[in-house]
Amino acid sequence: MKNPAPTGVRGVHVAWFILTLAGALLIAEWSVRLALPDYDPAGQIRFTQDAKAGVLLGQRNTTARQIKNSGDYNVAVRINRHGFRDIQDVSQGTERDLYIVGDSFTFGWGVEENLRFSSRLAKLTGRRVFNISASVNIDSYTKLISYAESLGAGVRDVVIAINMIDDFAEILPPEATPAIPDALFNGRHFLYRAKLALLTHSAFYFALTTSLKSSKWLNAVLVELGLVIALKDRVWGAPPERAVKDSVAALSKISSKYRLTLMLIPSRGLWQGDKIDELAAYHKRVRKSLVDAGLHVVDLRPALEAAGSPLRFHFRNDGHWNPHGHAFAAEHLSKHLRQAR
Repeated sequence: MKNPAPTGVRGVHVAWFILTLAGALLIAEWSVRLALPDYDPAGQIRFTQDAKAGVLLGQRNTTARQIKNSGDYNVAVRINRHGFRDIQDVSQGTERDLYIVGDSFTFGWGVEENLRFSSRLAKLTGRRVFNISASVNIDSYTKLISYAESLGAGVRDVVIAINMIDDFAEILPPEATPAIPDALFNGRHFLYRAKLALLTHSAFYFALTTSLKSSKWLNAVLVELGLVIALKDRVWGAPPERAVKDSVAALSKISSKYRLTLMLIPSRGLWQGDKIDELAAYHKRVRKSLVDAGLHVVDLRPALEAAGSPLRFHFRNDGHWNPHGHAFAAEHLSKHLRQAR
């Protein structure tokens, strides 16, 4: 009897190797999910397009985890029946209350609900504060306010927190929104998308990367190889002037309907990275445009810089505010609100 052809033997070995590897990965995946339930992707926070609000909101009536594999945070996120992260019911809101609108910063990314900016502001001002923030930009802020009103809220006093990192964008009608170029799906962007897919679907990958990032020298090697992007290298430059004009116009329109206060959240690129001068000029230009439009602006930049080491108010690897940043912003804004009344 003849021996199997060498190529056939290799094929069998390869098949066994693939099956063994797949089995090992499957066992590892479910072992992590059982031993470390916080790492289970099924328990992580999810955002979906909300038909009633017309924007991305959290899944209604859920409690999930928000966890960072760099170790920055691991917190519970409770989403109420309206899709907001707020223990209060905005449908009960009146014109005597304060409404906080913003993106992931004021949503409280990585921070327990009772430690975030709006909760602290309520204690400092003695007012009821509703947080109707979501992971969106300026072009969706009007929708968030309108949605709250459709639920029965009486809205008059509004604080919009402007994220100077990426809030300003050219507001285009849907039919004019440019398609995503194919280049974005190649190279480094493809690697980012692949890592994101693994983080949101694999508990084993999450545990593995958490272990790697817990070691400073291993993390440094990953950064050097380009597999991990350091926070200082994730700094966006200034948006086009058209984006600023569109956003100022949108905010002015909101101001015509409500008693509006704008709180500027400075880009961390003012203090790290290679775009410090560019972003400093951009920050001044935006602030001037808002003030010239007659808007009430509370700029956190001077206070943060006066406090020393502004980056200490951000998570080390994530870039959002840590609890200290939320506390600082609430304290600073509460003083301005008291003076304005």
